[in-house]
Amino acid sequence: MSSGRRHIAVTGRVQGVGFRYHVVQLARQLGLVGYVRNTPTGVAIEVEGDIQNMKSFLISLEARPPRQASIQSFEVTSRPLRGDKDFYIDET
Repeated sequence: MSSGRRHIAVTGRVQGVGFRYHVVQLARQLGLVGYVRNTPTGVAIEVEGDIQNMKSFLISLEARPPRQASIQSFEVTSRPLRGDKDFYIDET
């Protein structure tokens, strides 16, 4: 099992539509850890875990966002592993 960590910047209509809660649910279902938070331009996601599960996470997130959400763009960059224990909403 190969692990990794990715930062995902998401823009579009992703605030006020349940997007962060959807991200948490999907990440936990796939056994991923990290966090999601609002940013001035959309939502930032830090996700860590099995590479194949992260690929499934990205595919599912793009293909099945919350009903009222509209994703304009995804920007994915690699990050060093941090060893988070859970996936959560970062309110900061």
